[in-house]
Amino acid sequence: MKRYVTKLALLLLLLTLLIPSSLPTATAAPSNDTEEEYHPGVGAKELKIYQKAVMTVDCGDLPPVACTPNGPNDPEDQEKLIHKRILPGGTIIEEEPLTHNPPTKHWQYEVCGYPSEQLRETNYDQVNLYLGYPPEYKLSPPHTIKGYNQGLIHRYTVTEPHVFPPYHNPDCEKALPPGTYIDEVTSSGRYTLTDAPDSDEDDVDDPYDACPFNQGPASNDGCPECTARTAELANMILDLRLPQQQPGQAEYRVIFDPVHTSGNRDEATAYHNIQDTANGERARTSSYHHYTPSGQLLGGGQYWGGDARICLTSQMLTALYQIGSAYSLRVTELAGGAHSNGSFHYRDNLGRAFDINRINGYHYHNDREQWIELANEVGELCETLAESMGVQVEALYPATEPSNHMGHVHCAFY
Repeated sequence: MKRYVTKLALLLLLLTLLIPSSLPTATAAPSNDTEEEYHPGVGAKELKIYQKAVMTVDCGDLPPVACTPNGPNDPEDQEKLIHKRILPGGTIIEEEPLTHNPPTKHWQYEVCGYPSEQLRETNYDQVNLYLGYPPEYKLSPPHTIKGYNQGLIHRYTVTEPHVFPPYHNPDCEKALPPGTYIDEVTSSGRYTLTDAPDSDEDDVDDPYDACPFNQGPASNDGCPECTARTAELANMILDLRLPQQQPGQAEYRVIFDPVHTSGNRDEATAYHNIQDTANGERARTSSYHHYTPSGQLLGGGQYWGGDARICLTSQMLTALYQIGSAYSLRVTELAGGAHSNGSFHYRDNLGRAFDINRINGYHYHNDREQWIELANEVGELCETLAESMGVQVEALYPATEPSNHMGHVHCAFY
């Protein structure tokens, strides 16, 4: 009976919270002046390096059953992309050709896993690319990356008879007498520079866009602007107090972990997320293991190691406030940490989920039976609150997902 009375009281509180606030409906989150200088929004380029290695097989006098000729237009001879990366606007690129030594012969070189001789027929250039990043990006110092070979000819000749393994292409399938099988490879390459993508077409290039799949203004790093309501709710959660046990003592009902469950520390912990939101700023995600459902890194992490900055949703914060009004909680994760691809912790650049590992002082390792009872109560309450708000819920707790959520409660509202 007590449980249902608690839920009824929380539902009444929910109606109060859903009444529109007198505050403005939306405000632009303050941007970091330093980062704004480094992220003008446009000008990034995508570098692609291509290599083409044309293989020509001369079977000599061998019959077709013993050797299959391979000309310059076979599928494996087509140009291949060997490297790509996004470069900040203003990056200097210079080719650095390195001319290799005169033609040389190397004995006992392996072709298809068997001895042969290799003759490098020509002088050739290995073209490397010098990259000089603009100093304001504070990336790695100017350096050179391996590019492509230009004008290289390798000629391989069988020196010992062997039956080559059948899993290779026809060049290696038959027993070939020494000196009759010649495999020539001619290498060439090039690089291209194109404009960086703008996936959400908001005129903020993806590398500069903290929300590359949701439109937003450049003044907000390409992200939708967070509402003032989320800041108000975050402050309400932070102001929740337990009854004073001693004069002058006031304990918070909801504690936010300053370190991730993995032990990592960054500015995307639950503590940082709620503080940033309360200050009208967007919450940060961690710069590691944050992927979209398709496996693409979120935000700047897919380009040069940046993180994404996202809005926590009012539905999630409303639910957290109400649960925190009835229980004391420890929140381990909001938008940060490592989760599954496309997790509701940061899917679509919105923070819709929270994780809790302690309720009323109980956790899985200090009183398993009491923890499971309380965790199931909170999980069921998430489902009830979602229904009241007219949203969907992903509630994972011991009763619904014991294999991976026996020790914490995960609730997402979408």
